[in-house]
Amino acid sequence: TSKPTVVASSVKITSSNTIPASSGLKWARANETITFSFDTNEQVDSPVVLVNGSERTAVQRDNAYSGTKWKVVYQVESTNGFQNLMSNSSLKLRLDASSIDGNSNSSLIGDQGISKWTDLSGNQNHALQPTANRQPAYTPDGGGHSVRFDGSEGLIVSHADSLNVGDSFTYTFVYTTEATEAEAGMLVQKNSRAAAQVFVYKHNIDIDVSGVGSIYDYRAMPDGYAIANVVKRAGEKVLLYVNGVLKSEGDYYTNHSFSNNSYNLGIGADTYATGSFFDGSIKEVLLFNTPLPIESLEHLNRGLAEKWSLTATVDSDGDGTLDMDEPSEIQWAFQSMSDAAGNALDLASVPTETSDNSKVEIDTTAPTLTKVEVSSTNANTQGQLEQLAKAGDTITLTVESSEALKSLSGGDGDGSPTPLTAVGDTGREWILSDTVDSDDSGALSFTLTYEDLAGNAGAS
Repeated sequence: TSKPTVVASSVKITSSNTIPASSGLKWARANETITFSFDTNEQVDSPVVLVNGSERTAVQRDNAYSGTKWKVVYQVESTNGFQNLMSNSSLKLRLDASSIDGNSNSSLIGDQGISKWTDLSGNQNHALQPTANRQPAYTPDGGGHSVRFDGSEGLIVSHADSLNVGDSFTYTFVYTTEATEAEAGMLVQKNSRAAAQVFVYKHNIDIDVSGVGSIYDYRAMPDGYAIANVVKRAGEKVLLYVNGVLKSEGDYYTNHSFSNNSYNLGIGADTYATGSFFDGSIKEVLLFNTPLPIESLEHLNRGLAEKWSLTATVDSDGDGTLDMDEPSEIQWAFQSMSDAAGNALDLASVPTETSDNSKVEIDTTAPTLTKVEVSSTNANTQGQLEQLAKAGDTITLTVESSEALKSLSGGDGDGSPTPLTAVGDTGREWILSDTVDSDDSGALSFTLTYEDLAGNAGAS
């Protein structure tokens, strides 16, 4: 009549990642395996364990075949949802403030006017503004990057077939505005019923059919930067997600359909960049020619929240828990098992923690560098985009990353690379300084190599 039990001292979790555990924490990268092991006090059949929301049947381990020693093996998928979306053929426009020039902003300095915001989707849908006094400005934002529109500026994406998304699309914006209702302006507009016209001011986002009128007006946008997804399925109502949470399924008028045309796309202004100017800052604009399913939206919003340090305000899966508060380690829980007599496991008595404080966290995302800056103490060129350095001057390389790094080194290809020094304890800021020798000459060149705490290598 006794019920089977799990031996509390036997419960452990580990991974095949070769980086040693730190305070019990092991990492797991793509294609690595996670093993959850436990013993039972007697022979049982088919124990079931919930691992990260998925029920898995344990198998016997250590070739014991006694029915008391068990393991669950979980292989980390090789795909990364956010990265897959960024390379998906449905992405037709990608304006990313961390790479306005298409090269991590290496050619830009703070407050510089933006004549071209490079489209990273590969479709050549660059946002342009040749007129200097109509150009928004690049703002480093302490390494966060944004494009600042002051209410008199706008960019134009010339019409292309790839922008014809008809009545099925997903627009995503990462933006902030302090504008009053009288100062309201366009995030985007493609004239004459095309997808979509998005009009904003503080705490308000208005989704319109250009030339027809408003189809949804949401008046509770949060302060600060927000992620807004505008999703349209053919013949259905517009959906608006704000920071991962569905806010609208409504439509003020009829269920309007969007259509294609040959107008340009205005960014931060109307189609012609001559009016309805946006007053605020934009970090990212994405356009997909398909309505993204909920799982893809979760991947998208989680990736954007991590990238732009918005996890404290974004609930990417809409489950009521902010991303910052979501558990980062693998979650597990015993579900069921029974002995030969049919006595079932008492779930109230099962262990809920490992016996050795072991934990595993999955990280399949390669780190990126959000800032790479070189400066010289030479007084004649300080602050300029192209600087000089003479013998005795100090050259400083400053680097910021999208996540904490385990290591970061720089070199010119000759000899061993030189490690950079971490600034503070976040692992996201690094610096390297050196004095110019009298025999140094020519342009400074270097290659950076780096990896995150899990061992994922970034692009050199």
